Amino acid sequence: MYLHRKDFGEEDRTQRFPNNQEVQSALKEKDVYNIQSKNKVYLLELLENYNNREYVLTENPGYYD
Repeated sequence: MYLHRKDFGEEDRTQRFPNNQEVQSALKEKDVYNIQSKNKVYLLELLENYNNREYVLTENPGYYD
C-alpha cells in the first residue's frame, strides 16, 4: 500500500506503508523508551490496550479515580 503525499499537502511524492513483518522488526530494534514522551506514551498505551475489553490507564497507573 502506498500513501500519496499530495493527499497530505505535499506534491509528487509517495511513501510505502510498512507491512506487519516490517513493523514487528522495527519495534524489536528501536529503543522505544528513549523516544519523545508523547510518542512513547501513545505507543505503550496502544500496546497495553490492544484487544482489551477493559481500558487500562498507562500515564499514572498508581492513581485510579
